[in-house]
Amino acid sequence: MTQASAFASFSEADWRASASAALGGAKLETLMSRAADGVELQPIYRRREGPRALSGESGWRRLARLDHPDAAAANDQALDDLANGADGLQVVFAGGAGAYGFGLAAYDVVSLSRAFEGLRFDSAIRFELDLGPDGAGQAQAFAALAAGGGVDLAKVDIVFGLDPIGALARSGCATRPWDAEAVALANVVSALQRQGFVGPFVAADARLVHAAGGSPAQELGFALAAALAYLRALTENGFSLVSAAAAISFRLTADSDQLFTLAKFRALRLLWGRVREACGLDAAPARIHAETDWRSLSARDPYVNAMRGASAAFSAGLGGADSVAVLPFTQCFGLPDAAARRLARNSQSIMIEEAHLGFVADPAAGAGVFEALTEALCEKAWAAMQELERAGGLASALREGGFQLAVAAERARLVENAARRESLESGRGADADLTESSVTTLPAAPPAFPFAGDRVAEPLRPIRIAEPFERLRAASDAADLGASIGIGR
Repeated sequence: MTQASAFASFSEADWRASASAALGGAKLETLMSRAADGVELQPIYRRREGPRALSGESGWRRLARLDHPDAAAANDQALDDLANGADGLQVVFAGGAGAYGFGLAAYDVVSLSRAFEGLRFDSAIRFELDLGPDGAGQAQAFAALAAGGGVDLAKVDIVFGLDPIGALARSGCATRPWDAEAVALANVVSALQRQGFVGPFVAADARLVHAAGGSPAQELGFALAAALAYLRALTENGFSLVSAAAAISFRLTADSDQLFTLAKFRALRLLWGRVREACGLDAAPARIHAETDWRSLSARDPYVNAMRGASAAFSAGLGGADSVAVLPFTQCFGLPDAAARRLARNSQSIMIEEAHLGFVADPAAGAGVFEALTEALCEKAWAAMQELERAGGLASALREGGFQLAVAAERARLVENAARRESLESGRGADADLTESSVTTLPAAPPAFPFAGDRVAEPLRPIRIAEPFERLRAASDAADLGASIGIGR
């Protein structure tokens, strides 16, 4: 007798009957709900087969954020993280999409040499560059540092992360028209290739869309449109279609909505496969980096942020991310200390080393809910990308402002649902913890990161959903303090 035969077999009708009985005879339709992007969530899904996308690596890489403004302190962090389980570093420069106020402040030869002192660039460490306003200068400075080590640059694992459209989206500023920016981008990528680096060199980075309140389909549509813009920029400036596609990587946000996060990363692989097919390219896996989300972090009951980050990393890893960086749970307070960084790092280590997650390619395959959500997100993201293409491409669409308005509408819906308690957020309950303990951060000042150029677009600005509630709590605390010392009597 097999293990499977030892269990009773139930049909979909049996499940529906049991669910209806639990509802006291009410119809199952009462359990249906409508989530982000208008996607309908069913109470029961039957097993189904969906299209398979090429996966990336076996398992995923644990990346630690390197974001201390001081080079010597950043070096201490890097060495500690790599000695205690991290597979690589998300190198965050001030003003980068994932900086959130901090990041490496300087990138001259002396500063970079100090920040990465003691590291071998050919020792299987992955470097994911999160570039700031001078992205080209920072990428070239980092490349010079790696090349100066006398190593085989073909064995150096650097995702350079060049992303001029992302810089436009988060700053609203540009120094030149997109056609000229595309030429400059191609020149930088070509120079890095001639040095011997293999890339990827360009990042279709949609993290800011999520941080600004955007929906999963908007995030995916933005990523696809950015990838298409970079594909054209490179092929129109001397690159073959094959080498241009190989130069592009992706970055998405993972949040604690496990269903949508897992489906979103699966969807991106399928969508990029469709783009490659439309371009006449052979199938090849997308290179995807995940970062846990900023917008769900809360400054009240902050330790729950650790659970949110772990849940998000779990979903991104099983959804097919090649690497994951977890925001430390104190990120919204200031620069995280060693304890917060260790917790962010170890949450992934437990999943990979102890739970052995990530060793099955596409573990959600065949599960009805994940297949249905993946399909729905593919359809809606493709439509979002087509709308951006009809606007003349992503750079033109951002200048026109229609995309920002669409994200603003989604942000308003998100905030209203939170205010009405119509959306679920892991760890955010109705009752405040009046005895919550305080947290500590490092005494570091946020560095300046001015963007050059003229204001040509409305920037996408990060939000945190908990901020309105935190203001209420602060007002309540002030009122209690005033009453306790006799003010207002």
